[in-house]
This record gives sequence, C-alpha cells and structure tokens, in this order.
Amino acid sequence: IVLSSGEFGAELNTDAHLWQWFASRFPGLLGSETWAAIAEALSWLVRKAAHIAEYAVLGLVAAWSLRRWMVLGPGSRAEQRMTITVLLFGALVSLGDELNQSTIALRTGSLADALLDVLGLGLGLWCASCVARRMYKTWPGC
Repeated sequence: IVLSSGEFGAELNTDAHLWQWFASRFPGLLGSETWAAIAEALSWLVRKAAHIAEYAVLGLVAAWSLRRWMVLGPGSRAEQRMTITVLLFGALVSLGDELNQSTIALRTGSLADALLDVLGLGLGLWCASCVARRMYKTWPGC
C-alpha cells in the first residue's frame, strides 16, 4: 500500500506499463482511436482493481492476525468486534493513504478510492470468515 501510494503507483506509470504490455501483444492497434479507448478503460480497471486487491489482503491478514490472538468462534461477539476493529483500522489507513496521495505531485486523493478500499477490506474479512468457518468445522476450537 505504501509503495503504490507514491509516484510509483501514479496513473502515468500504470499507463506506461500497460502501454508496453499491450504494444508487445497487439502492435496493430497502436495509434488508433480504438487503442486510446481500450487503454483508458484498462488503466482505470487495473487501478481500481488494485485498490480492492490491496485492501482485501490487508483485511484478510489483519483478521487472521487478530483471530490468532483471540479465541473466536464463528459468529461470536468477539468476532463481530474484531470485524469492526479491522474495518475501522483499514478505513483509517485508507483515508491516510488518500491524504498522502493528495500531497504528491502526480497523485490525487479520492474519496471514491477510499470507498473501494473499504470494499476490499470487506472482501478480505469475508474470505477470512469463510476460511475460519471451514477450519472451525474441521477442528473445533481452533
């Protein structure tokens, strides 16, 4: 998250990497209006998917770490508190990340991106819950 928050993760860099990849595979499209539309849509999709993926990993790791420290049964009150804690922690990280991006020349902070980050956290928490429920059925008390 920290690495992609700086100039490395800027739209210009994402576009450059996508351009190189796409140009090596579809050289006939370069310079066309079709290519410009595809490149813009693909760049947007990759950048937004990265927000969700990064924060899904954060949510999964945070939930799993807290689960290892606390004895949580699926659906327990402690699990609900852990979920709220991870969501609040992740939302603060996301807001801090977007605030940081607003201070970097090639970046802009976005509330929409912060909401995508929280969506990613929820996805990570859901994955952690699914794994925990499966493990709990297999090994009660884990």
